[in-house]
Amino acid sequence: MRAENKDLQARLSFSEDTRARATYDVMKSWTIQKACVDAQKTAESQLKSCQNVIYTKDKELIEALNELAKAQDLLAKLGVPGYAEPQETTGTYESCTFLMVLSSWF
Repeated sequence: MRAENKDLQARLSFSEDTRARATYDVMKSWTIQKACVDAQKTAESQLKSCQNVIYTKDKELIEALNELAKAQDLLAKLGVPGYAEPQETTGTYESCTFLMVLSSWF
């Protein structure tokens, strides 16, 4: 009977150790998974922030290019040498930059 009790106690002890290790492994796995999810959320947030900065800078560039085109047209109208006759430029910079921004997001 005593041998059986010792054997049973050894099995229970082994089961408790196994359960404790399994619980530890699950908690460790959950912690790693949570850290990965948090890192992914942070990366997505940083990407969105960068996309917003790029969009803003592209918008500023479009405005500057349009102002430059207007100035060049004015110089051409005034007959300043080196400038051709004014040409229709509306939409050229906007559509080109829009496509560049759109393609960078996908």
